Amino acid sequence: MKTMFAILVAAAAFFLTACPGMNNSPQVPGNQPKGAAPISVFAAAALTDVLPEIGRAYEAETGTRVRFSFGATGDLARQVRDGAPADVFFSSSREWTEKAASWGVFEGNPLRVATNGLACVVGKTSPLKGDGPKALLGAEFKRFSICDENVPAGKYAREALKHYEVLDTLQKRFVGQKDVRVALNAVATDELEAGFVYDTDAIADPRVRILFTFEVGSHTPVEHLAAPVKASASLDRAKTFLEFVSGERGQAIFKKRGFGPGDVQ
Repeated sequence: MKTMFAILVAAAAFFLTACPGMNNSPQVPGNQPKGAAPISVFAAAALTDVLPEIGRAYEAETGTRVRFSFGATGDLARQVRDGAPADVFFSSSREWTEKAASWGVFEGNPLRVATNGLACVVGKTSPLKGDGPKALLGAEFKRFSICDENVPAGKYAREALKHYEVLDTLQKRFVGQKDVRVALNAVATDELEAGFVYDTDAIADPRVRILFTFEVGSHTPVEHLAAPVKASASLDRAKTFLEFVSGERGQAIFKKRGFGPGDVQ
C-alpha cells in the first residue's frame, strides 16, 4: 500500500511540473526570452557615459540587454538610413534628427531626451587662463581641438565663436576631429592646448578643466533626441527602452551626469 502511495505522489509531481501553465516560478513583466538578441542602440558620442548606465538600470529592471554603438551623429544617421541593424537612434542634433526623419527611418516622432551646453576646456594642469571667447585670441592658445563642421559639436562651436566675433581669427588654429570624444581626448592627453566640447563631456573627464562655458543663445540649442528605428526587428522592446530613458529613472541618471531635462514622459 505504501509503495502504491509513493508512486501516485511521484506521478502527481511529474504532472504539475511537466504540464504547460502549471509552473509556479515567478515571471517578471518585460523580461526578454532567454537567448533573445539585445536591443541595438546607435548613439551620439556625447552619450558615451550616460546611456550605458541607463542601459544597466534598464536591464536590471527588465532583463533586456542593451548594446551600444557610439559615433558622430551624422555618420550614425547615414548608417541607419543605409540599413545598419539599429533598434534605437540617439542624436545630438535636431537638424540631423529631422533629416533622418525625412528619410523615413523612424517609427513615430523623435523625442527630446536631454539637453546640454557647450564649453571650452584645457588640460587639468594647463597654466592657460581665460574667462571668455575673446581670451582665446592670445598667442598662448596655439591649437584648438574642434569637431569637424558636419559634426553637431563642431557646428555649435563655430556658431558660438562667430557670435563672439573671433571665428575668423581662430579657425586657422583648428584641428578637426571626427566626434566630440575624440576632441575631448586630444585636450585631455595634452596633444592640443584647448578644445570645444559639451558641458557633460568636460564634467565626465577628470583630465580636463572648464575654462569657460558659452552663453545660452550664442549657438543653436544642444538637444539630444531619440527615436525607434522603423526597420527594427525588436520594435516593441525599442519603444519600451525609450519610455524608460524618458521616464523618471532615465531622467534621474541624465541629471546626475550633468544633462538638462528632456521631455519627461
